Amino acid sequence: MQRNFDWFITQNSKKFRVERIPFFVGLIFLISNNLIMLPFRSEIRNSPTRPTIKIFLSDESLDGRIKKHLQHFKEIEEIEICDSVAQNRACESITVFLKDDVDINKMKQSIDSSLWWYFEEDLVD
Repeated sequence: MQRNFDWFITQNSKKFRVERIPFFVGLIFLISNNLIMLPFRSEIRNSPTRPTIKIFLSDESLDGRIKKHLQHFKEIEEIEICDSVAQNRACESITVFLKDDVDINKMKQSIDSSLWWYFEEDLVD
């Protein structure tokens, strides 16, 4: 079961509701003429040798904490923090390597849900 979260943004005493779209986390919302970037985006990178999941954080200082948070998944073989290409608009990314015979689409959904939970808890604290 996938969890959806509602995010509320307040500006000039107005409250705007932003709903996360489950299949595309890297979405940037345009609300009241302001761009609001979500805390992370993830994507599947298919390569002939080994498909991976790349995670780009809006706050790169959290890379180490997110890496530690993701280590609880038994389906993950390795997690690396890598320098990114400039076109991604992030200096660093987290690359997740999965074990053999793991469904990458289900794993991406699980990772995304876990990260949304992590950031929701972080915003509450």
